[in-house]
Amino acid sequence: MRLEVDIVRSVACFSDMHVGCYYSLAPEDEVKISKEFTYNPETRNAGQRVLNQYYSDALKLCDRFEVDTVFLLGDLVDGFSPNERGPSMVNNNINAQEEMLLNLLEPLVKDRQTHLVCGSQYHESKEYSVYSSIAKSIKPWAKEVFNHQVIGNIRLSPTDKVFNIAHESTSAMLYTATILDREHTYIKYAEAMGKLPKIDHYIRGHLHKFYHIDTGYMHLIQVPAWKTWYPIRNKTGLYGRMQSDIGFVIIMLDEKGRSYFKNFVWNAPHIADPLVMA
Repeated sequence: MRLEVDIVRSVACFSDMHVGCYYSLAPEDEVKISKEFTYNPETRNAGQRVLNQYYSDALKLCDRFEVDTVFLLGDLVDGFSPNERGPSMVNNNINAQEEMLLNLLEPLVKDRQTHLVCGSQYHESKEYSVYSSIAKSIKPWAKEVFNHQVIGNIRLSPTDKVFNIAHESTSAMLYTATILDREHTYIKYAEAMGKLPKIDHYIRGHLHKFYHIDTGYMHLIQVPAWKTWYPIRNKTGLYGRMQSDIGFVIIMLDEKGRSYFKNFVWNAPHIADPLVMA
């Protein structure tokens, strides 16, 4: 049996690229940052080269599935990362990180409608609106750019489906489903009270994990990341739980507003914790 549908919108969701960190995605190309500094791709470690291959595959998949819209869900640069105090950084200048990020974003957002939200203040900045600067910088490439700042409610025409996007949800110690189920309950309650429009897709990043719950009333999706596991302040608790999912999600809508999902998730290379043969 062959299922044929008319796809009217195709959305790619990317989050937590953390560009500028030794454990994250970095450009394959040389990037001129300033008169004093040029990013050299030869400085990438082996794990970053693996991430580059994944990202190259992701760009091809976006073309294959005719993506017309991109959601960028925050923590696109690694920022100052004060807890790590420098050793994890390729470059701790946030403007340099932004230039490196833009090199990666250009082929992703080119000729596509693009929506951004901010990430965490820890990774971006309390003093500098890096996501607003990114939104301004990608305008020459993107079809349209929407800077939603903290949270966005987006109805994608010609369907009636509403996407709620932000960087992070509330927290739960162990179980991602606990977070998503809690959010589902309170959003549906707010809808019933007439305080929110009907939300069909709830999209978040931040946890560096892929998760998808279909309740029958709403799809709740945690989008994977582009940063591998690393020891935060030399802590290794929940080591297995904290291993990152690398990748992104494509959501397709047909002419009747039905949703189809393709998740592309790769195992993260081990940069901070390689297997050593002894």
